[in-house]
Amino acid sequence: MYNELINVNMIIEQAEQGLIISQQLIKAIKSIAHKQEAQQADIDDAKSKAQQAYDSICINDEEQAELHSIKDKKIADICRGRSFKPGIYLYSDYWKFINKTCGVSTYKKIKRKDFKKAKLAALSWKPKWLQ
Repeated sequence: MYNELINVNMIIEQAEQGLIISQQLIKAIKSIAHKQEAQQADIDDAKSKAQQAYDSICINDEEQAELHSIKDKKIADICRGRSFKPGIYLYSDYWKFINKTCGVSTYKKIKRKDFKKAKLAALSWKPKWLQ
């Protein structure tokens, strides 16, 4: 009977040690999870700041040249077969349409995020007198 009591006490001791180890593991896991959440919050914040920075960048020279190229082609197409040459009013009408579509005062201020919208507007532009 004495040996059985010793065995029971040893089992209880081992169970208590196992419980302590389990509690320590749970605490460590919770700590790691908290650190991961904090890191994810930092990553999300960095992504947000990067997106804000990208959104504030204006179109570059190549994108400006692309809008000019579209303008030149559109105006050449409009003037083809007509007895007049393009005047300032056509160019002005084109840029006013693009700028209004993108909400800027000059095409050089078009934001990179709005370039696709500007390009679609440029491709769909027609002078007011042709509509």
